[in-house]
Amino acid sequence: MSDPIQMPAELAKAIIAVKKKVRQLGKDEENKFARFNYVSVDKFYGAIGPLMAEHGLFVVTDETSCEVA
Repeated sequence: MSDPIQMPAELAKAIIAVKKKVRQLGKDEENKFARFNYVSVDKFYGAIGPLMAEHGLFVVTDETSCEVA
């Protein structure tokens, strides 16, 4: 078994502070092919981004590859 990843206490506190403020976003998009509704990434980042910034957090999206089977 590998050792658990250690997270700095300051980072953990910031994440917890954001999680305390997150509310249900409500689904705003529909996948007509698979017949399900979902929250768009734009709505997600619009709601979460300001909360994260308030607590000194940010997201870095780094996709190096993608395969569709």
